[in-house]
Amino acid sequence: MTQQSFGINTVVLAGGGAHRFGGRDKALLLVAGRPFLALILDDLARLCPSGERIVVGPVREGITPTGWALEEPPGSGPLAGLHAGFRALTHQTEWTFVLACDAPFSVGALPLLAQRAETATAATSAVVAVDPVGRIQPLVALYRTTALQRAFDTLTSIPDPTAASGLQPAKVPGIAPANATALANRPLKHLLAELSVHEVVHEVALPEHLIQDFDTPEDFNALQRGLNNSVN
Repeated sequence: MTQQSFGINTVVLAGGGAHRFGGRDKALLLVAGRPFLALILDDLARLCPSGERIVVGPVREGITPTGWALEEPPGSGPLAGLHAGFRALTHQTEWTFVLACDAPFSVGALPLLAQRAETATAATSAVVAVDPVGRIQPLVALYRTTALQRAFDTLTSIPDPTAASGLQPAKVPGIAPANATALANRPLKHLLAELSVHEVVHEVALPEHLIQDFDTPEDFNALQRGLNNSVN
């Protein structure tokens, strides 16, 4: 049987500090002898052979995406990271797939999300995974590229309403990159809220194994035990 493939670009966030993991680089944790990040990129190369695969975070030796990006300033959170990865894409596809490196099996969610996107109307801005207990997972999602661009244009021109300081980066009309730091340390829910103002965000319930992230050593040890039990 021929494997289904998708002409979709992907941004993989891999720049977090992993504080709950004692500072260990989660992108390089091994599953079945492969680093999390390499596993994700290999799966993407098979499913999206024509799409770009941008990794946001420091360059890791031996890992070969189609490009690297770094949020501004470094370590300023997932929304700033997604913006940096999005800007690093050299061509646009209708949808942009967004993942995090600590969810190594999440590429498997793409066919299910893409199936929903195929039936979506033009008013649909995103197709976002929902876990079994109903939590929205904005880092396992397809975003309509034009909607994502519009949302970033807006978010980089409006100061963060939750910012403790009144200081904001200088604004240059019509030039979004000059305001990239306006996204620093802002949560992804600000992006979803902006997308929902004018367009529709669809939610897709997915099984836990496709979207599970591994935030702590305990999570990772449980994964290793599960893999060992499946082999034995």
